[in-house]
Amino acid sequence: CTKDLIPIRPVAHRPMGGIETTASGETAIAGLFAVGECAANGLNGAGRLAGNTLTESVVFGKKVGEAAAAYAKSSAKKNFPAAKLADEEKKLDALTSGNSAEDSLAKVHAELGRLMNEKVGLVRDAGGLQEALSGIKSLQQRHQKIKVRNGGRIYNYELTTHFEVASMLTLADVVARS
Repeated sequence: CTKDLIPIRPVAHRPMGGIETTASGETAIAGLFAVGECAANGLNGAGRLAGNTLTESVVFGKKVGEAAAAYAKSSAKKNFPAAKLADEEKKLDALTSGNSAEDSLAKVHAELGRLMNEKVGLVRDAGGLQEALSGIKSLQQRHQKIKVRNGGRIYNYELTTHFEVASMLTLADVVARS
């Protein structure tokens, strides 16, 4: 450094979101808006400093929220299909009625975490992935037998947890297959 200049080049601090949006959060799909870490609105380029995250979320959260609300207000009103609503009501009634298995959502969740760490972690092989898929299928079957004791539809954390664990099982299956 005493004889030659030290090269200075731009680098990405960390990767940013991949959903291309306008400054108001609109995507290429009409009615779909994105904001925050998943959105790439061009403000920061390929990377940004971590301190900008909060400011960007507050500024663009408001801006995109307003744009999405305006879009919703101006869109043609559509009635939700009554048959679909009735089907979902039946599913909820079945989920919140009857006796639950001896199993619990907490047990299924904990076992899924262990399984993913052991078989689908950083170091993995075909045999372990096959074992993981088998274990995930077993956990999905156990999950389907678990009923929600609280039949309420408002602030029902047990029902929310049931849906979250179902989503985790689906995602675990996708990751293991990928």
